[in-house]
Amino acid sequence: EFDRRSVRQMYVHVLAGACFSIGVRFAGTGDPRAKEVLCNYVMELHQLREANDPVSIVSKPEFPILETCIGQAAVALAVVMAGTGDLDALRIFKILRWRHDKDVTFGSHMIYGMATGLLFLGGGTMTLGREPEHVAAIVTAFFPRFPTHSGDNQYHLQALRHLYALAVQSR
Repeated sequence: EFDRRSVRQMYVHVLAGACFSIGVRFAGTGDPRAKEVLCNYVMELHQLREANDPVSIVSKPEFPILETCIGQAAVALAVVMAGTGDLDALRIFKILRWRHDKDVTFGSHMIYGMATGLLFLGGGTMTLGREPEHVAAIVTAFFPRFPTHSGDNQYHLQALRHLYALAVQSR
């Protein structure tokens, strides 16, 4: 006996954490293998969010959990592809950001906007560094607690999301 919904929630959390660790490990490199893995997992989470068949609906994690995990995987992709202007990643972010209903919070749109901004960091002349201090700034800036509205400072101080600037360096 086990709770299938809890297993599904654990799965999406582990998947998002693994994606984020890949993103931090390959930050700013534009590594094609990391990009491929992250694109696949982002689209897998997206398909889980959009699935409407009865089995998927019953076993789907709660929407806020799923939305947070998709955002975290998307930002991992953006961290890897920072400053490259990669069109495949941009298409994925456009697909993810398209959803606009009452369940999608300010934080979800914010994270996709940040991800798009990272893709075009410095107009393609800048990227993210991989030194320990850069990694600390990246982890702090993209901590996976996104605000529900523009004035929400309950879990993550809004100013912290700008600390990624400490990890930016020239190509």
